[in-house]
Amino acid sequence: MTSFRGKLTAASIVCILIPALVTLIVYNYLTRDAVKEQAVSNAQQTLLLVDGHVTNTLKHMLYLLNYIQVDSNGISSTFKQFTAGDWGTTNPAYEEYKARADILAKIESATAAGEPSYLTVILNNGIFFMNYQIDFFDPSRILQEPWIPKVQGLQGLDSYWVGVTPTEFRRDKDISPYQLTVVRQLEGQRGFIVVTIMESQIHDYFGQIESVQGQEIMLLDENNRILSHADTNRIGQDFPYSNSLAKKGSDIAKIDGKDYLISSVY
Repeated sequence: MTSFRGKLTAASIVCILIPALVTLIVYNYLTRDAVKEQAVSNAQQTLLLVDGHVTNTLKHMLYLLNYIQVDSNGISSTFKQFTAGDWGTTNPAYEEYKARADILAKIESATAAGEPSYLTVILNNGIFFMNYQIDFFDPSRILQEPWIPKVQGLQGLDSYWVGVTPTEFRRDKDISPYQLTVVRQLEGQRGFIVVTIMESQIHDYFGQIESVQGQEIMLLDENNRILSHADTNRIGQDFPYSNSLAKKGSDIAKIDGKDYLISSVY
């Protein structure tokens, strides 16, 4: 490198190529962080929207429980009459018919708005009221459900979330293999209020986002089991990357040799 051309080449490498390489490395590093921050922000915004949708769906189920449980509409006192079988009139058959019609009208009114749902009230003596036809599902089967003893220990407005189970409503089995149920005891432990929705009402929203934004979304329980997913084959399985979940945050997990952004909202 003693010739002038060799010295000029060396100077070009030192003064032009090396600074350009350093600039490119720094630029790529900063760009990578900016892209990651933007991806995290987008994922969190999407999750907040999804969280709002799922929360509203579950709150509507609790609203239906409260509507039946709270005595402001007079339903609870009527259930007491059905339990005792004492109508205090000379025409008990008519009074029972009128009371039943009134209860069914109030149940239909409560479930007419909001998310489609099945509402069942079943008393300990086997008398039941519901907003669906009996050929869809026989409500008397509820008293034989394995979770009934767990509900019997609840007090006041405490509710028991059964979780996702195979769909029992005949007309919905083809469109939703799973259903989601919440249960509460009636006042005075006279019976049970059961509200059920189809799991597809939750995962349909997940599928819409996945088809547009390419984000895979799922609902997990406290044990990180999948409660709802656009792929129904995944429901009931354990989430395999639970260690990468961060409360109200995001993290990068390496899955099958690729980096994935995992975000969660609790």
